[in-house]
Amino acid sequence: MIGGSLPGGWTLARLEEIAATTPNAIADGPFGSNLKLGDYVDSGVPVLQGKNITNDRLRWFDIRFISKHKADELKRSAVRVGDLLIVKIGSIGYSAIVDSLHGFDFAVIPANLAKVTPDPSLIATEYLHHWMKTPLVKNYLATSASKTAQPALSLSKIRGLPVPLPSLRVQRCIAAILDQAEALRVQRRAALDELENLPKAIFLEMFGDPLKNARNWPLHPIGEIGDVVTGNTPPRADSKNFGNAIEWIKSDNIDPTRDFLTRAAEGLSEQGKSIARCVPEGAILVTCIAGSPDSIGNAAMADREVAFNQQINALVPKRANSMFMLVQLRCAKKLVQRASTGGMKGLVSKSRFEAVQMILPPLAAQLGFAERAHAVSRLKEAQLIALREADALFASLQHRAFSGQL
Repeated sequence: MIGGSLPGGWTLARLEEIAATTPNAIADGPFGSNLKLGDYVDSGVPVLQGKNITNDRLRWFDIRFISKHKADELKRSAVRVGDLLIVKIGSIGYSAIVDSLHGFDFAVIPANLAKVTPDPSLIATEYLHHWMKTPLVKNYLATSASKTAQPALSLSKIRGLPVPLPSLRVQRCIAAILDQAEALRVQRRAALDELENLPKAIFLEMFGDPLKNARNWPLHPIGEIGDVVTGNTPPRADSKNFGNAIEWIKSDNIDPTRDFLTRAAEGLSEQGKSIARCVPEGAILVTCIAGSPDSIGNAAMADREVAFNQQINALVPKRANSMFMLVQLRCAKKLVQRASTGGMKGLVSKSRFEAVQMILPPLAAQLGFAERAHAVSRLKEAQLIALREADALFASLQHRAFSGQL
């Protein structure tokens, strides 16, 4: 569509041409000392930040405030219900409609956001937002950003964004269809969020918080509960070490929202496998070297034999159930993080990981927990499949909508 042909009867307009005629209909937040840390107060006028845009929706959480006097100074950057916000520094291209300000008349945006006030006689805001969410526009904005350490999108690039314009009636029809498909995706994500927290809730109900151990379960170091293996990397100078004999897991394959390891993009040959460290199904892989301390302690279980790199320590349980240990490690992630000696990056050596103390209730209780947790895991996998199907449906409808096929 950007640079391509338009469906019959549609026109193409720049974003600035369909913005309202009011002053500052397209504007960004203040730069530099115009809005600094000392300007924030306990209450007043809300400031919406980039972090308040998640999955192209506005999330009202961790809101900061400035005084009314300061907000009046920054009135160019004021936003109201019905405006569209666009991330212009950092996570380029994400956007959200300001659907509510929770009783406030207006809010202010900082430098990493821009706002657009659409002209309702020319474009439906919901239609514009769906256009902003297409892969075509996201890629256009990303490639239009500055090629710096922190990518930035200029206001002129936002103003010049091409927008296909069918009639308002067609715009509203497209928005309604895509809204319905999006609602299905939202429902699937909400169900997954609920299921994600359920195993931890069951664990805490049955065994209490392992960080406190108020129920006085026996404590044992991880090194006594099972074998700990640190991964490695076969020499890359020898290309014969890499192939399809076994997956080679990295930290990216340890998704804290998934019980089992995701599929690795790279594998090892039989020669590479003979050099690598491998663990069987049921092993728990834990990130112990990471660029961010928050990633230390991420854990997932292997549901097949895998090899893995040196950023990971793997626990092969001998005296405990694997699912029980996986969920306990997630509940007690802070224990692993406290063992870190790597400063800003984070590093937990094999010996320090082996020394982390875990609770060890009777095996029968562990197995009872594992049966319930595995049932939740099966539900999660079913919901993931349903979400992928909803995503595919949405992508198909999105493509058809903006090519005039709906």
